[in-house]
This record gives sequence, structure tokens and C-alpha cells, in this order.
Amino acid sequence: MPTRSATSIRASQGAGAFGVTAERLRRAGDFTAAIDLCRQGLAQHPGHVGARVTLGLSFMATGRDDDAFSALEEALRDRKSTRLNS
Repeated sequence: MPTRSATSIRASQGAGAFGVTAERLRRAGDFTAAIDLCRQGLAQHPGHVGARVTLGLSFMATGRDDDAFSALEEALRDRKSTRLNS
């Protein structure tokens, strides 16, 4: 399991890097680390739709359905907004 400092370092690597790493953590079953990384990365890159989906799925896996719904709803809003502004 990655330490908080390792997770923080990954979050600062950029939008693509943190999103991919968070999804790998989620698929490996490390939901807490995935949630932490998504939150840190999204603070710097709030428009990263994939990370919002990963966050929502990680919340679902931990039984945090209200948080999951909020994250996934925001991902859909961000996606729709991005398409409208294209």
C-alpha cells in the first residue's frame, strides 16, 4: 500500500499520471489509496473526468454510495460541459 507521501508525489505528476495510477489502485482493490489520490489530484486538476469516475467507483466499493453518486454526477456534468464547450 503506498504511503501518503508516495500518493502525494503521484498527484503532483500531472493529470494523466494521477488518473492512471488511481485507476490501477482501484482495480487492485486499494480503494482508500485510490480515493486519496483522486482527491489530491482533482484539487489540482478539477476537470479530470476519468479521475472523478475512479473516485465514484472507489466510493461505491467502500459502501459510500452518497459520495459515489456525487462524484459520478459531477463527472457527467464535467463531461457534458466539455462537449458543449468544444
